[in-house]
Amino acid sequence: TSTELRSLVSFTCQMAGEMSTDDSNTCVALRLAGLELGFTWEDDNFDNAESMRLAESDALSLELADRMFSNAAYNERNWKLGDSNSNKRGRRRLEEMMDDDYHGYDDEEYGDDYIPEDDDYYIPPQSSVKRTSDNLSASEKEMVEAMKGLPFSATRVTFLNRADEIAREIDALLAPKKDNEDEEANDTPVEDTGARIDPAAYNMVKSTLRKREETINKGLRWGASASLFFSANPDLSDDQLRNLAIYTMYHGRVGAVQLWQILQAAISDLFVPPSGDDQTCASPWASSCPPRRVTRGSAALPAPVIVESAEAFCSGQADAAMDVCGAKVEDDRGIPTTIPEGYLGYTVPVPSDEYDKLAPVFAPLESLDVDNDAVENLEDEKQKLDREKKSLEKKISDAWKDIGGKDGDNMGPNGELHSLASECFDVEAGKYTYEVCVFGDAKQKEGSNPGGTRLGKYEKMDYDEETGARTLYWQNGQKCWNGPARSATVHLTCGAENKLLSADEPDTCRYVL
Repeated sequence: TSTELRSLVSFTCQMAGEMSTDDSNTCVALRLAGLELGFTWEDDNFDNAESMRLAESDALSLELADRMFSNAAYNERNWKLGDSNSNKRGRRRLEEMMDDDYHGYDDEEYGDDYIPEDDDYYIPPQSSVKRTSDNLSASEKEMVEAMKGLPFSATRVTFLNRADEIAREIDALLAPKKDNEDEEANDTPVEDTGARIDPAAYNMVKSTLRKREETINKGLRWGASASLFFSANPDLSDDQLRNLAIYTMYHGRVGAVQLWQILQAAISDLFVPPSGDDQTCASPWASSCPPRRVTRGSAALPAPVIVESAEAFCSGQADAAMDVCGAKVEDDRGIPTTIPEGYLGYTVPVPSDEYDKLAPVFAPLESLDVDNDAVENLEDEKQKLDREKKSLEKKISDAWKDIGGKDGDNMGPNGELHSLASECFDVEAGKYTYEVCVFGDAKQKEGSNPGGTRLGKYEKMDYDEETGARTLYWQNGQKCWNGPARSATVHLTCGAENKLLSADEPDTCRYVL
């Protein structure tokens, strides 16, 4: 159904966000899926649903087009917006993400003079850490909270809540004690529990929890952005939704097992709520095993290839659950000494590879022949056009400045007199020749005198919107003997050519042309 397809895309975005190294606030996989179908978005503003409205456009975003060219040229599936060299960076796999994990020695001891802030692995208390959730806008928080309330996020929310509790407990244990607290502690008998505080190990646990929190929160933001997008575009057809779902899976690098997990939450007939111990230890999917299928039209879902992968996953998760649940991961204070995969039921997802069961489905997209030389030529041509565009934009900007800006009227409405700038026109009247230079000076000449008498400098143009009459004014000319400063007024009418028709002096030193 349309509702299920929207949920499928939103959960796919959530999963893709957890796997992606892209820092975008919105689901890049969905944006690229839209690009595949000839769609683009106005901008990347999460707050304004209208700004994310889908639009068919021949002039696709240049930045996204750059990524399309790069992806085609190098045949890699690691789209990333912003950095032109991003196509040459591979996605980090789970093992690489965990390379930073500290593996300390249990027999390492710390003296009474140990200062947590000086430890290389010290993490400030939560209040001083820049948390992602604190930086969300109101609309983001609303959509993220909605995502948290969905079944697909249940295990993730459990992990986030417990991770916060553990972080606070570690902060309390490692916080430096004040002098008066030390004195009171020395006067108060304390029962020796035998539990030793290992600051480096505790900070490593906290660091691992924070990494996974960031992973989960980014997934929630990506999923929420997809939901916001659908709320702004409620009229998408089933075909559009289906194609968006397919390409979002492809660009999100979702594997067969991950798609099975997503389908459990997106299709209500497949979903079985976890109960009891199903929500603990390594696998929250125990209630969904063995995999089930439902009928949609003439097709059975999930597809056989997905069911096959899910069956293997269910078998493997049963063994993993025994390993994690059978291991003691918490010390005497109830704080875990390590954070294994599957802790609290959450496992960091890993992008699919060429061995995934879904790989053959997307193989045709991976094996498209690309003319690299043609792509490079197009990129060179685009850069040339970009330079020409910037040059034209500068000329346009300079022209607007010349006419007083887009809202200015120095050269008439919309700069209509710009073509007359610096042109001069003259007409003979009696023994005088009158000359006016548009946006320059107006003069009265007698005989062969080249200088003449200055009637004023161009001041402004008045435009009557009702009648369309246009009047130009020259002010502050040479002062008349025992009279005012000379001035000239020019009334414009439309004609076949630009020509000064007549000149008169109705009042002393006031000229009308």
